[in-house]
Amino acid sequence: MGAFGRKGLSPAEPVRPEKRSRRRATVTLPCNLDTPVARRRVTLVDITSVGAHVGGTGLPQVGSFVQLKVAGAMAFGTVIWRRDENCGLEFDAPLAEEAIARFRETADHAAELGLDAGLLRAKEDWAGRG
Repeated sequence: MGAFGRKGLSPAEPVRPEKRSRRRATVTLPCNLDTPVARRRVTLVDITSVGAHVGGTGLPQVGSFVQLKVAGAMAFGTVIWRRDENCGLEFDAPLAEEAIARFRETADHAAELGLDAGLLRAKEDWAGRG
């Protein structure tokens, strides 16, 4: 697995979230959240070009370097907040607006088919994409 995170930031160093300046795309998509030592299956709740909100169990601690994999795309980032079974990620590099539009389209299509995140993950696993 490749290197994670940004240079110069210690995993123990607290990261402070800044006021949102980007429009969020509200989505409910299954994804993988990888750290150098573990992979977690989580749900993407919302996403912007600079970060994301994910939900799941056993989430990494604040300051952890992560790789988010969803709908065939991937982004590296850092956990900047964590509460209960939710956490916020800040991406190392901004995502293209086209990528965010694809996430929204995928979530909308799943909703049209009546698929929740669990059923969508099962569909992806069946197709060999998960």
